[in-house]
Amino acid sequence: MTSMPHTLAPGNLRADQRLPNQLRPLSTSFGTLGRVDGSASFAFGDVQVLCSVTGPAEVRIRDELVDRAAVEVSVRSLPGVSGTTQKSLSALLSSTLSPLLLTTHHPRSLIQLVSQTLSSPALPTSQSSTFPALPISEKAATVNAGTLACMDAALGMRGVVYAVGVAVLPAHLPDAILPGEEEAERMQEDEKEGQGEEVVFLVDPTAMEEARALSTHVFAFSFGAGVGGDEGTVVGAESLGVFSEEQYLHSLDLVRTAVQEIRDFVRSEVEQRVREGAERDQVPADAKRRK
Repeated sequence: MTSMPHTLAPGNLRADQRLPNQLRPLSTSFGTLGRVDGSASFAFGDVQVLCSVTGPAEVRIRDELVDRAAVEVSVRSLPGVSGTTQKSLSALLSSTLSPLLLTTHHPRSLIQLVSQTLSSPALPTSQSSTFPALPISEKAATVNAGTLACMDAALGMRGVVYAVGVAVLPAHLPDAILPGEEEAERMQEDEKEGQGEEVVFLVDPTAMEEARALSTHVFAFSFGAGVGGDEGTVVGAESLGVFSEEQYLHSLDLVRTAVQEIRDFVRSEVEQRVREGAERDQVPADAKRRK
């Protein structure tokens, strides 16, 4: 088993020198793929996901909807083999993003989203699984990349959706190895009975942090007029493990703040892209006037 440094108490730095509520460096790119109508990538540090959008396009008669466009979502893993985890993530992406698309503007057509992870999906606790569990940060990055790809494809949208994950860990775990099954069960039983040790909440956890978590949570928030405004509203949630109501609500509050940071980051990236496009268009216009 792989060892990991001691999990630090709240307020202290994590192993990668981040605060407990701090995101990894964010990065995005637009229009990275050809022969599609839109594409974008989103990354939390080295956790990167690429998403493409094709459509509105012709749809097969059996999938045709007379009053709106059909939305098809596919998630692919890094090795190229998809299992139940990818299907579950496809359902999360579809349920959070599809309601924001103005599909009624394109009846009898198809909008296809394809997501591809560009980072290693395996968690340390799932090495023996045929289809390893996906880190929650990868799930969140998939939702974020899907939103950006739809924006790049210029699809009509009611708003945007962004997601972030949180891991709840014991504040004091012994160094060396990941807790065994008996130890993990004991910690979870203590949490049920309210006798557990102090816990720490880590926003955007690494795979190693997530492997030692008592519970993990990923929340998606939508923003836009009528779908959350500037504060955002929850449109998707997925939780695993044993946790109290108080821990769940605190995780929700942490994500609410983090997704607003992502929203502001994406807004600045889009504004910069628009400015650069306007400058490129201005150069030929000035040259034409001089002629």
